[in-house]
Amino acid sequence: MPLTVHDFLSPCPPAETFPPWAWITTPELSRLCGVSQQSVYNWRLRRTGPPSRQERSGRHFYRLAAVLSWIEK
Repeated sequence: MPLTVHDFLSPCPPAETFPPWAWITTPELSRLCGVSQQSVYNWRLRRTGPPSRQERSGRHFYRLAAVLSWIEK
């Protein structure tokens, strides 16, 4: 069975162990960080959160390795 992002969310191993293709959504990021989705939106607006990628649909995605690196800072 292939791995999914949910396999990596809990517990969080070091960022080096994540595959380069792993992306998470805003709700997943909020659960990972233990904050509300509004907090994640505020981080993105203020450019204080982890880097994100916006799809044409308007949804934002975050590379999991970058998120874990951001959390460690």
